[in-house]
Amino acid sequence: MLTMAKTIRHFWSDLRDLMEAGMPIVESLKLILKGLNPNNPFAKDLVVIMSEIAHGSSFYEALARHNKFFGPLEINLIKAGEMSGKLDIVLMHLALGSVPTKADEYDNFYAALGVSEAAGVPILTSLKSAQIYCSGALGKAVKKFYDEVREGNTLAAPMDESRLFCEGEIDLIDFGYEVGGLGDIFQRLAN
Repeated sequence: MLTMAKTIRHFWSDLRDLMEAGMPIVESLKLILKGLNPNNPFAKDLVVIMSEIAHGSSFYEALARHNKFFGPLEINLIKAGEMSGKLDIVLMHLALGSVPTKADEYDNFYAALGVSEAAGVPILTSLKSAQIYCSGALGKAVKKFYDEVREGNTLAAPMDESRLFCEGEIDLIDFGYEVGGLGDIFQRLAN
């Protein structure tokens, strides 16, 4: 199953491969988009990023304006790569995972929830702990998840409303609530 973390990692890897093959960035993004579900929130942001680049923005500028799925380190590395003419080296490191990316925040979010659940920690306490690992839109969303769960809602509904997760992730979490196996689901999503 494709999680948001995997989507982001595949994006960096595919972009590196296409650009190494000599494909310009807009064409590379078009090809990557063909492989994504158009309902995927990441794909929707990528369409806007691609459009901005096609209309004259740098890759860095477009990422900085649409940073839900990209962390500050990724964005600044892209800027450095564009400025130095070494974008290929930056993309290689992002693709190989040798620098932290937003994908790591998703993995850490799920890992914190999974370990906490396995240790018998209540979900509200787990969400507070998991929020430490999340920044930007994801950090704000986790705070909202906490508020919604505190009000008696399941985690799946606010995750879906956040538009930061893949549909399959939300379905799995919904299933975990139904069968009482949320900890296992979180651990699987972290990996």
